[in-house]
Amino acid sequence: MESNTAQFAGATNACSNCGGTLEYDFTVNANKCLYCGSVFKINQQPAANADSQAPDAGCIRFKNNFDGFKGAVILFLTSGKQTPVNLLFEASFLQVEQLYIPFYQFTGIYDGYYNSLDKHGKVIAQNTPLNGEYAVTAYGGYDEAEGKNVMDFAIAANKKLIAPITSTGTDDVYLTDNAPEAAAWENFGKLQAAAKVYRTLNEADAGHQHNHYLKYHAKNTSMFYYPVWRTTYIYMGKSYNIYMDDVSGELMADRPVDMGLCPPTRGATFKKNALVGLGIWFGMLVLRAALTAIAGSKFDIYATHPMNNIAFSNPLSLYWYLRGMVFLVIFPTLMATVFYPGAINRYYSKLQNFRQRNQDLVASGRKNIAFNLDH
Repeated sequence: MESNTAQFAGATNACSNCGGTLEYDFTVNANKCLYCGSVFKINQQPAANADSQAPDAGCIRFKNNFDGFKGAVILFLTSGKQTPVNLLFEASFLQVEQLYIPFYQFTGIYDGYYNSLDKHGKVIAQNTPLNGEYAVTAYGGYDEAEGKNVMDFAIAANKKLIAPITSTGTDDVYLTDNAPEAAAWENFGKLQAAAKVYRTLNEADAGHQHNHYLKYHAKNTSMFYYPVWRTTYIYMGKSYNIYMDDVSGELMADRPVDMGLCPPTRGATFKKNALVGLGIWFGMLVLRAALTAIAGSKFDIYATHPMNNIAFSNPLSLYWYLRGMVFLVIFPTLMATVFYPGAINRYYSKLQNFRQRNQDLVASGRKNIAFNLDH
């Protein structure tokens, strides 16, 4: 059953025929009743502020606000072991943008053949028939960096979150330009479809390599806009992008590395404890001399005495060399093994305490960062 009535799932969420729950299907730009199967087409007039949008596209509504994005950025720039301690205050930020980024969903069938190869690249099975269905989500814009940073977010998104864009307020949200679907297919969609087929072949026959030659026959192409926050900051003359997936709150971003950090090395820890061992080693000689001076003939370097053995044997004797091995090799090695992780943790914890202080300064209002939403 199909009705020409425009009925938005987000508005009533109930079928006018049976009262059942409606679910929006962006692939056909219609609401479908989950109970009786009625289909309600969506009006396709374009939104007033988006001349370039596809009028029958869907979109996922923004749920986060500017403060949520700002907080995520502050946390990101004050985290990480090798992040410059004062990055938050030394970076200069460009405007924050709320973006709707275009994506296409391609569905269809493929047919062709594949070859199986052994580990030496020799063909062992040739022109085996191959066919099936594909469904892939591909970036539909022109900015390669934008697509690279957001593609994984959109692919993993729950498509049931998509609503008709004509029923969604897009004020103050910038819709990035979408490329023709043919270009999106050639640049991204076909590669994803081929990669899925290749993974399927490898899972079915993990002992061999494969190559395949396929033709794709499209059944349906639909489009939706994905919600993303973006800003760019400049540090030491270099720019870094920060993208936030509005659905999950996950960041895809870059941080500079402070090349001036000097965490303790295992070798330095060994040397430090080797010096301690050297002090103990020679300290025992000094103690022996002191005991000899005090006790006289009862404890001199030549006398036979219960203590005149492993601990206080003559210099250059076997026990003297063994003590050197213990205090100069075994002792520092053991100490470096046991205490080195703690030294590393203390070093980075001290840096993180400084970064936490910067977070507190911003949270308390004692310091501010130039971080503004682009309207």
